[in-house]
Amino acid sequence: MKNLKNITCPNCHSSFEIKSAIWNDIKSSIELELNQEILNQKSELQKKKDEYQKLSFRLSKEKADFHNLVEQQVAKDILVKTDSLRKKIEEEISSKKEKELDELQSKLISKTQEISGLNKLKRKMALENEEKEAKIIIKYDSMLEEKLKEAKLAVQNESSEKHKLEIMQKEKLISDLKTQLDITQRKIEQNSSQLIGEVQEIRLESLLYEIHGDTDNIVPIPKGVNGADCYQEVKTDSGVILGKILYESKFTKSFSKGWLDKLHEDNKSINSQILVLVTKTMPKELENESFGIIDGIFITRLNFIKPLSILLKYSILKVSQVQLKYKGHENKQKVLFDYITSQEFENMSKSVLKQLESLKISMDVEKKKLVKIYAEREKMIENAIMSMTQYFGNINGIVSSDAQVLKALPKAS
Repeated sequence: MKNLKNITCPNCHSSFEIKSAIWNDIKSSIELELNQEILNQKSELQKKKDEYQKLSFRLSKEKADFHNLVEQQVAKDILVKTDSLRKKIEEEISSKKEKELDELQSKLISKTQEISGLNKLKRKMALENEEKEAKIIIKYDSMLEEKLKEAKLAVQNESSEKHKLEIMQKEKLISDLKTQLDITQRKIEQNSSQLIGEVQEIRLESLLYEIHGDTDNIVPIPKGVNGADCYQEVKTDSGVILGKILYESKFTKSFSKGWLDKLHEDNKSINSQILVLVTKTMPKELENESFGIIDGIFITRLNFIKPLSILLKYSILKVSQVQLKYKGHENKQKVLFDYITSQEFENMSKSVLKQLESLKISMDVEKKKLVKIYAEREKMIENAIMSMTQYFGNINGIVSSDAQVLKALPKAS
């Protein structure tokens, strides 16, 4: 590199040194020009870079738009082709199904005609058989009538003592057999009624246990011992017995007033304050009542024992409260008896029982309606499932399994 601090004369080629001040001015001027040129270059480069970025962004956007346009067009073409293919397949299926239905209809008509012919033949043969049977019956009836006439004449002609004795023996045997049959039938009916009665006794005790078993004592009376079926000891929370309720169960076709006297007699060994007779057949004066009182005994049916037993227990608890006011009163049983046999208690009990009976009838009606509705809806669901299963099964069976348009259809189970 040449020494820029010296200047060479172009004519004589002699070199001499430039002064420092001049050199600095030149250097500064050159550096300024170079820096300006660099700045210009950088500015130009930045402009081109910005233009490139704008161009690149616009190109990317146009590319994305073009890609979206292509996808939309492809999707549209696919949808059009799919619809066209579906319509074509549906037309083919419809045409095939119509053809199959026509064939089935023709076969059905043919089979119906065959069946009609067979039915006519069957009816004809049946009539012929009936005519033959009628002729045979008439023939044998005539023969039997002749034989009976002959036998009757023979019997009429046989008037010997031996024959009369045989007839009397046979009549006696028949009479004895009838008597024995009646006795056996009555025993069977008695055993059946006794068994049903025992079942009702067990059911009565079970109901009382369910209702009052947690708080009271339900004491069954042993079999073979004269007395009622069971009695209830009404207790306080601390276990003090406030009173007793004696229960007797009857399951017969008719009501007997003798049961009332017997129940009073049975109560002498129990000393219950309240007596209850549970019977299948109510007395005539109480046929249309839920319960009633005759000779100081409550009479009711088994299906009303729950509300009645609750009311009777409540009466004993109520009377025990009344007795606190009459502490030391000697005739406590009379106080209890007077209360539970009063018109007030009877009216209150009947009112509560009627309300419970109405509520039970209403609940039974609602229950029947709900059961019917649930059954109808369940049947509708089953029919719909069967219809859809058959529908899709028919389609999958008719159309080839590789048909792309039907891959989304559910298969018949």
